[in-house]
Amino acid sequence: MYPKQKGIWQKFGLIFQLLILGFVALMVSCRSESALTLTPATTPTFTPCLNLVIPTIETIELPFETVESDDWSKEPVCEQRLVLVTNQAELEQLTNHISTKAMGHLSDLDYEKYFVIAVFRGGKPTSGYDVEIERVVKQDERILVYTLLWELSPYYGVIEEETAPYHVVKVQRPIGLGRQFELLLQTILITPTPP
Repeated sequence: MYPKQKGIWQKFGLIFQLLILGFVALMVSCRSESALTLTPATTPTFTPCLNLVIPTIETIELPFETVESDDWSKEPVCEQRLVLVTNQAELEQLTNHISTKAMGHLSDLDYEKYFVIAVFRGGKPTSGYDVEIERVVKQDERILVYTLLWELSPYYGVIEEETAPYHVVKVQRPIGLGRQFELLLQTILITPTPP
């Protein structure tokens, strides 16, 4: 070994020896009578935290009424679509898709008390498809629209003509709902089966 390296190893060797000596002394001092005595295990107790606040989302069922539900719109919507109408100006979104009678009813609607939701299923090659708004729920500043989408059943006959099912409802505006809110569509696919 080189002379410089020998001095470094001697220093580290001395430090290492001191560390081992200190560790042995610590182990011997910890071997007291109390350290060797076993105590029975205690059963942990549960203390509830009284200050714990769990945020909850308030869910309110919103009453609604069907304005129109049909298998064919005047000008079919090609794809599935969710439409929200909160004032007279937005009503034009439905102009060419629902009946004149339904448009008249929605034109007279008080949009301070109601808003309108329409679910269009989109174009389908045969009958046997349908759409039904089942529930409308408010959660904070969100409106959830639970919708049943009826699929073609192999157990029932169909008419070989194109359809475009839709469902339009007027929903009672809840107190405290702002002018802007999020509208979400929740769908459940259903295939009818014989009883």
